[in-house]
Amino acid sequence: NLLPQARKGLVDTCTRVLSAHRQQAAKRRPPSMSEFLVPDSLRLWPLFVMSALKSPLLRPSLPRRGTGTRTMVPSPRGDERSYYFYCARRVSPSAALLLVHPLLFDLGSCLGSQSSESGGIFEWSNLQEVGVPSLDAMASLKSSPVVKMPHPLAATVSNLAEDGIYLLDTCFAVYVLIERDAVDAYEQLESKIRNAATQLQLWSQLGREPRCLRPIADVPILKINQSDDNEKYQSLLRWMILDATSHERDFGGFCAELNKQVIKVA
Repeated sequence: NLLPQARKGLVDTCTRVLSAHRQQAAKRRPPSMSEFLVPDSLRLWPLFVMSALKSPLLRPSLPRRGTGTRTMVPSPRGDERSYYFYCARRVSPSAALLLVHPLLFDLGSCLGSQSSESGGIFEWSNLQEVGVPSLDAMASLKSSPVVKMPHPLAATVSNLAEDGIYLLDTCFAVYVLIERDAVDAYEQLESKIRNAATQLQLWSQLGREPRCLRPIADVPILKINQSDDNEKYQSLLRWMILDATSHERDFGGFCAELNKQVIKVA
């Protein structure tokens, strides 16, 4: 089966590289058994590997038997996985992590907050006056209009409050997750949601002209209300990459197991 081979190959490659790094680091200072050594330039690699294993690229379509999770609908379906593989072969390196690891933003944090840190969140800034020329192309790019975005949250269910509204960017779509107790607050955020979606679509623009480096040019905005469509809401929780699944550990457990394999090979 090619899918298990791909999953194993991804982990094995990461293990070999980190083992070689651990051997080199040991020549300068012997690390402890619990110390997980990762080069600075590869700091996000374990996260990328775990995210890929849990993403539609490589995750099993059905939950593991004996976990108590039942479903009659495979996720992903064969055509969905094929499309992900097609996009993975074409994706820009700057968007590779986004293909398997979502961005999660708290929309409700800007409601009713008067703090300076939250001021202007999800609003346009650097708006140039009409008729004011820029000094050069690079200066124009640096001062081009941009939507002020907050730092993304860690993709875990523990960060989803019962009265929260969240923006979930899964590369192919931007979902607005509305928790049960936050239905009435949605209308106050519609303009901010549109602003954020526009910024996310152009987050990796390069050069003088806006250029989207995602696999697709148009990113739809889909609203998911937990009260109205709990089944769809639950399916989106698969994107909470840092949490454990029926097949994979949470991020802490994954790193601990990977470190064991690295030490064993080293």
